[in-house]
Amino acid sequence: QVMNLKNTGKFMVKKISIFLFIITLSTQTLAVTLQSLLDNGPLLSINKTSDGVFESVMSMTVIHAPFDLVWNTIIDINNYKNYMNRVLKSKIINEDENGLSITAEFEIDAPFFNMDYTLKHILDKNGKKIDVIQVKGDLEGSKWKWEFESQDEKTLVFYSGKTINFSSFLQKFEDKSKTISMGINIASVLETLNNIKRQSEKIFTEEKLRNNQ
Repeated sequence: QVMNLKNTGKFMVKKISIFLFIITLSTQTLAVTLQSLLDNGPLLSINKTSDGVFESVMSMTVIHAPFDLVWNTIIDINNYKNYMNRVLKSKIINEDENGLSITAEFEIDAPFFNMDYTLKHILDKNGKKIDVIQVKGDLEGSKWKWEFESQDEKTLVFYSGKTINFSSFLQKFEDKSKTISMGINIASVLETLNNIKRQSEKIFTEEKLRNNQ
């Protein structure tokens, strides 16, 4: 089934140019739909300056689970350590009483030394977005963002990020285009998005099985 792009609203119109490609074969032009591309896995966009220097990365995927379930999976930070690779610690230390933010501590298994940092998640469920900022520890200045489009029992998810100050050792070998930063950001964004996708779909499948019993 081909996705109706009009139904995704202004948010999708703004993003769609990144993910729609035209492939020319001989004299025929094949318009590859967004849906057919997503069927093969997450799509990735690398953002660079006009000089070709890496800035940030954004990935997009369809999660076969309702928006509320995907949202709850993302904010269930205490559970990250149970299914996300290399996450040794994920602990919520503060929740806004109005449900507007969550602050959590993390410890990540990384080469040479573990990384410890605290992130604040700024929640806007009505606007279907979560802004994540580093507030303490490693990765100073890093930031990420979740954005969503609800489609019945599917959720279109955008996850973008800019991870910086990840390793003083590795950054000694960084080139002008920030190739090392680009690689680390791509791996981080894709791994996080894929973990959330698998966990959300697993929970949704289990819920449907229970309801059918």
